[in-house]
Amino acid sequence: PTTATPIIPTPYPTPSFFFFKQKTAYEILNPIWGKKNLSPLEAFINGCLAAAFAQTFSYPFDLIRKKLQAQGVDKAAKASELGIGELRYTGMVDAFVKVYKAEGLAGWFRGTTANLAKVAPYAGLMFVAFEASSRFFLWQNGYRDSPF
Repeated sequence: PTTATPIIPTPYPTPSFFFFKQKTAYEILNPIWGKKNLSPLEAFINGCLAAAFAQTFSYPFDLIRKKLQAQGVDKAAKASELGIGELRYTGMVDAFVKVYKAEGLAGWFRGTTANLAKVAPYAGLMFVAFEASSRFFLWQNGYRDSPF
């Protein structure tokens, strides 16, 4: 009899890590403009740059996670229980090493351009909305004279 461990779907921690890194990069970029209140265009540019930094930094980990998932849970279970079948990667470190040996450092970043084209504008708009809503709520609660 084979017993399979049920896989419980859990949220992947990348979004929260991504937001933290993105927010940190955004706060670092803010003083570069030399003013306290950024225009929507400046907030958009900051958001895009912050997302590009955060996504590029975390992309190799996401790529390896996807490669490990793509090899399949059933195949991994059969290989370990029955001693048959070949797993392409046995774990995260093994995947990093094999991708590096096969494709070099560029292999860790394959697909980054398409991912940045998707993520950067989204993050730019997110931070424009964040700036606008924070200004509005600060004004509404009496902490600012104007929402603009």
